[in-house]
Amino acid sequence: MSRHALVVGVANYHKDRTLSRLPAAHADINVVSRVLKERGDFDVKAIVDPDHQELIRALEDLFDNRSPGDTALVYFSGHGLLDKSLERLYLATSDTEEGRLDSSSVDTEVLRRFTAKTSAHCKLVFLDCCYAGMAGDGLRARSGRKVPISAQLNKHGTVILTSSDRISRSFEDPKAAHRPALFTEAVVEGLNGGAADTDGDGWISVQDLADYVQRSEKLRHQTPQMFANGVTGSIQLTRTTANTSKPTHSPTVVTVNGVPEPLHPVSDPLDSRTWERLLNYYLACLAAEAGHAGWLKPGDPSGHVAWPGGTEPVFSGSGTAVELPEQVDEYITERVQTAGSFQYGYPVVVFAEGEQKRFAPLVVTELVPDGESKAKAVAAELNTQVLREAGLEQTEIIELSEQFGQNFRYANPQQFAEQLKLLTIGIGLKTPQEPDPLNLSTRLFDSPLVSGIQNLAVVHHVPERGKATDKLVQDLREMITKIPEFTATALSALAQRQPDPITHYQTLVSPGPLNESQEAVIDSAMTRRLTVATGPPGTGKTALVTALTATAVANGQTILIGSTNNKAVNGVLDKANTITPGLLMRTGNRQIVAREPDVLNRLIMDAKPTGNASLSAGRVRNSHAQLTTHRCELDLRRQTENDLLATVQELQRLREEFNPSAAVAELLNAPDPVLERALARSQRATKRWPLGVIARYWLRKWLEITAVDKRQDLVRLLELEHQRRGIKSNIDCLPPEQEVWKQARQAVAERIAHSSQLIASIMNHNISNGRAAIQERLEVLNQQPPKTWRGFQRLLRHLPGWAVTGHSSRVIQPKPALFDLVVIDEAAQCPTPMVLALLMRAKRALIIGDPHQIPPVAELSQSYDDLLRRKHKLGEDWLKERRLNYVGGSIYHACALAAGEVALLDEHYRCDPAIVATPNRVVYQKQLSVLTDTTRLAIPAAPPDTPAVEVIDLPGTVTHPGKKSCFNSVEADRVVELAAGLRVKYPDASIGVVSPFRAHVNLVEGKLTELKLEPEVVVGTAHTFQGDECDIIILSPVGSDGIREMSAQWMVKQTNLWNVAITRAKSRLFVVCDRGWWGQHPSLLTQLLEETENHDVDDASSELVDRLQGELDAAGVEIIARDQPIAGQHCHLQIAGARRPRALFVDLGEPDEGKAYRQLLAKLDLIAGAGVEPIRIPAWRCLSEPDAVARELAQS
Repeated sequence: MSRHALVVGVANYHKDRTLSRLPAAHADINVVSRVLKERGDFDVKAIVDPDHQELIRALEDLFDNRSPGDTALVYFSGHGLLDKSLERLYLATSDTEEGRLDSSSVDTEVLRRFTAKTSAHCKLVFLDCCYAGMAGDGLRARSGRKVPISAQLNKHGTVILTSSDRISRSFEDPKAAHRPALFTEAVVEGLNGGAADTDGDGWISVQDLADYVQRSEKLRHQTPQMFANGVTGSIQLTRTTANTSKPTHSPTVVTVNGVPEPLHPVSDPLDSRTWERLLNYYLACLAAEAGHAGWLKPGDPSGHVAWPGGTEPVFSGSGTAVELPEQVDEYITERVQTAGSFQYGYPVVVFAEGEQKRFAPLVVTELVPDGESKAKAVAAELNTQVLREAGLEQTEIIELSEQFGQNFRYANPQQFAEQLKLLTIGIGLKTPQEPDPLNLSTRLFDSPLVSGIQNLAVVHHVPERGKATDKLVQDLREMITKIPEFTATALSALAQRQPDPITHYQTLVSPGPLNESQEAVIDSAMTRRLTVATGPPGTGKTALVTALTATAVANGQTILIGSTNNKAVNGVLDKANTITPGLLMRTGNRQIVAREPDVLNRLIMDAKPTGNASLSAGRVRNSHAQLTTHRCELDLRRQTENDLLATVQELQRLREEFNPSAAVAELLNAPDPVLERALARSQRATKRWPLGVIARYWLRKWLEITAVDKRQDLVRLLELEHQRRGIKSNIDCLPPEQEVWKQARQAVAERIAHSSQLIASIMNHNISNGRAAIQERLEVLNQQPPKTWRGFQRLLRHLPGWAVTGHSSRVIQPKPALFDLVVIDEAAQCPTPMVLALLMRAKRALIIGDPHQIPPVAELSQSYDDLLRRKHKLGEDWLKERRLNYVGGSIYHACALAAGEVALLDEHYRCDPAIVATPNRVVYQKQLSVLTDTTRLAIPAAPPDTPAVEVIDLPGTVTHPGKKSCFNSVEADRVVELAAGLRVKYPDASIGVVSPFRAHVNLVEGKLTELKLEPEVVVGTAHTFQGDECDIIILSPVGSDGIREMSAQWMVKQTNLWNVAITRAKSRLFVVCDRGWWGQHPSLLTQLLEETENHDVDDASSELVDRLQGELDAAGVEIIARDQPIAGQHCHLQIAGARRPRALFVDLGEPDEGKAYRQLLAKLDLIAGAGVEPIRIPAWRCLSEPDAVARELAQS
């Protein structure tokens, strides 16, 4: 159980003078070593300016000599360098030469291998260098088989804390050469007690430190990140004090606004009592959020009451025990029994333009009356509705709200007045009346009513909710009464009690194409309590959910599809009902329910018996069994080829070391019987008397081998050659690749056809037999209001698939485990309370979403969220540990943690491969296999001279109207011109314009309207387009000279936003931007721009391709091109053919049980569809017999 640390600082680089000196690195060594020794009980080894060999040896000593239970920590401070592909991070050492990174520095992949093989239980890596976040890539989830967290824990247990993300630099203070770098300084401060000891055990944990560093003001221009794999519980780093014993006194209770911070340990379970507190917390958040959205009308004096002059009493006072004037007290008393709350605010902001004249207070707080003409303020915050109306972007609202919360102080009217003045200037509000907290106005001046600030304080009653939220709140309240029944529902998984498989099913139904990842998710969703899947853009989420719906129905189960996104729900609905009407029914708000009778009447009229369901089900299962058989045959080929590749590689290595004589070389090429006899003699030569003597004589006489080690090498050499021939013979006996692949494709087609017949038979049978239940439903829907719960369970037997949004879940009977399965689509955009009621209604759940897209936005401020959390006795760390917090949380993150594993949909079908290449590499770590059929796009795959991604470089100037959003008029004009031209050139293609700023969107939209191109050309922010796609996207990112630093810093950090914007484009992506400006502001967009100029070459296969190219040249084969895309797929070599060109692909043989092999075969099908003959060449052939490959190609 020992603790060991290696601390490395590289300040001087004597081999490459272009690498600047880093004096802070030496200071880093000293301070980090000291704190780890004194407070962490680490055995520390510090090395200064090592060369790359010294560093590798030191890492080897650290990790190789560890025992189970040990902790091994590495701290590196120095330069981080990227290779030419920008995909590998190297740690620079004193002998590093930037042009020779492989031989003069330490690849972080080496570090990853050390952490993977060591016996130490905990491996901790701290990197203070540029681009450090790239080192975390190895800890990200891989596609393919899912690995339970418990299994990962036994293998890995690795944490990496980095000073920056994968595309950003790290900094030291240039004015303080002998001080530590900024990241190291923050780390040491945290380890010395600056970080909070959240679990009270007397130790700063890794998570405590990460939280502290990521919030550090020192690092506001950096983006520190933490990556973890297989780690549960708390990893202790340093003691909070010199004494490790726990205090014997009671812990101090912290209060904020009079509300104590609850003593709620992270380890507390999500039991019945906690469920009740959690649901009440969500109810309070929903009520508070609804309350902040109210507007007041100038001509409606009953809607509010003005404070009768004098000094502003709440924000300028203590906020507690506020004396209520008579008219305010009367107003509150009259309404205190009405559901809702009271809001106090000052000053008011009037919006007088247009017909909807209204006003609302700028700074607000809930006012809680005590019944004795007094009241207490809860928490002061900015009214986000006012900020939004004033034109601020959501990110600006969040930042401004946080700044206000940090700077606001009660009982200081002068400071408050100054703060209001700065706010109004920054927001760009007019000030018909200057805010004066010491001398309030007594009424709203409305003769005339003008826009801007008025020096008035008001109190108004806030109704509890809007209609949609009201239904959701009713559902959550009823859930509190049903908490004991949660154990039979999908909600039980949130308590992190994931049981073994709870059900079985017979038939996987696939009315459309399904890939292996989709099949695995369906299998899990049909058998496990909770399944979580990541669905990156274009990976077939809708197809998956549709097939899962069909599978559930075909197996006699009921299914509910839900989301907070109407587009997601309706997309699945449309696809499901193209398979067979009635497979999925839509319910929801009043308008949707009103359309249901027409749907039901059509179902009754069109229902007719079609086929035998049992017969179709048997055919579906048989087709699936055949497909599985063919996949196994391909698996066997892939595994056999991998074995042969490994054998050939070892054989070539040994031949180079052995340097065989002519006689030995002749043996290696001899016929099989001769080789086998030579191998037997060589093996006997290693034995003793008498056979060994005779055999050794033969070795000396015929092969001139006398040394003992040479005898062993010869045996191994002959064994490998014999093994190679045996494996090659096995491959020759396997069924032909193309024949098996053709049979697999045929099995897929048959499964689709039989699945469609099966589901049509089942639904027609259900509807024909369920006429009475459907008729009862029609009668219920004709009532006013419709009683949608009545008879619903009986109806489910005949119409088992339903779709609804989270806000409308109340329309379905709130019975726990009413459905067998619920699917939450676009879950990373779903706030947790919005879908909890859906999870209660089902026994199992599939949660599918993408955490790399735009998260949900809460109207509630973080400070108000904290207040409500404390009120309901929920610990901050407890909520965050389970990802159940209201602000910043989503159901995806909560369920991903509870499930312990996340599946990945890893095949992309939407975008031209050139468009999705950068997001795939940077965001998804090359986990996506891009299988877009470019021949089916509205604009087919472009030739090299007209690329799918086109950058239009256009320097411009950014304009900020006050504190509001910004626009770039030069860029806007070019975007409009481009859109008009594309509309003419591609009249049938859908075109969209995406920009991060609302003001720029409005400017472009107005110009398109003038040209009568809107709504033909859709314009919006990335939020508008999330869940959508267009044939052509024009991306207008705005950034250029004149943009505010806050906006610039925000933009470069918006990886999720750029990911969404880029991946909306199917056929073409045009980026109209100031290329020079973006080149100085690294981001995902910057990398996209760079990759339009620099095309990656597959370094791993380049040597093999070189060999093959040389043999093709020697054989006289005409080579047309190398490393060029065909139908969007990277082709190693393109050669002339008798009837059509040929595309050669060198297959390196990834060891993944054949899945990547089948994905490559699917890519070859896409090539064939583009009129080119694809040929797969296994890597072993390029190594072992490239000349034979070239001869075959020349002859054919």
